[in-house]
Amino acid sequence: MKSMTGFGRCEKTLGSHHYSIEIKSVNHRFLDLRFRLPPAWTGCEPELSEHIRQHCDRGSLDISIRHTWTLETGQISGNTRFALDEKALSSFEEALKTLETRTQKKLSYQLSDLMRTGKILVPIEAQEDKAGVFQTALPVFKEALKQLSLMRQREGEAIKKVLLGVIHEMRTDLEQITQLAPSQTQKMKERLETRLAQWKLGEPVEPRRLEWEIALLAEKSDITEEIDRLHSHFQAFTEAFELSVPIGRKLDFLTQELNREVNTIASKTSLMEITQLTVRLKSNIEKLREQVQNVE
Repeated sequence: MKSMTGFGRCEKTLGSHHYSIEIKSVNHRFLDLRFRLPPAWTGCEPELSEHIRQHCDRGSLDISIRHTWTLETGQISGNTRFALDEKALSSFEEALKTLETRTQKKLSYQLSDLMRTGKILVPIEAQEDKAGVFQTALPVFKEALKQLSLMRQREGEAIKKVLLGVIHEMRTDLEQITQLAPSQTQKMKERLETRLAQWKLGEPVEPRRLEWEIALLAEKSDITEEIDRLHSHFQAFTEAFELSVPIGRKLDFLTQELNREVNTIASKTSLMEITQLTVRLKSNIEKLREQVQNVE
């Protein structure tokens, strides 16, 4: 069982390349991927997405990759090269001679004058080998992804303990409801007889009619089926923890079913003790719902 919340980071220098990769994950109904990549990495999203899907089925992920160059002996930093535009230099010198002829003055220039033109030494952006860079960085990306997956696993185990604790409390309350349920019929009979005595009817109520009314009320307030279904849902909840596939959606569905059964019990019961227990059950269902939202 995994949580959808996690963080993975890996930073390494490989040759003249320095990579810093971070992956953040929060809960989401589906798998939502957002990439922040260097310009040279444009088009790598599909392959990165495939690697992510091997570890994550749901969640909103922010993937940030920083790629910089480092200076090594005999190498340059970055992928920028400078070239001498010889034609531009010759044209500059010819223009300078023409200017000297017309002005009848000897003109001199320094290297800085040439540099300021921005035309003599020109930068050239060398094209990177995208495939080579990607393959070099892939182990770094996989390490960050592994760290994310491990954290999601740890978070999932922590959530599992919380959920098991809540389920245990709910089972205890349900056992009390099970013990109290049979007394509902007797309580209703006593309450009805007390009211009939208070009303001081002119004629006594026929015993058979009274029994029929009590039986009808008992049928309407029977919560046996709801109790059985709650036990079944609790069992399905705990069994899901042992599955090796994502269970977030299943737990979310079971939480909704638990809520429906408890609401039905609350609407049927006439005992204050059971009503109080259903309030506690609803409170714990909210705890389940809050935690389940983070389960993958």
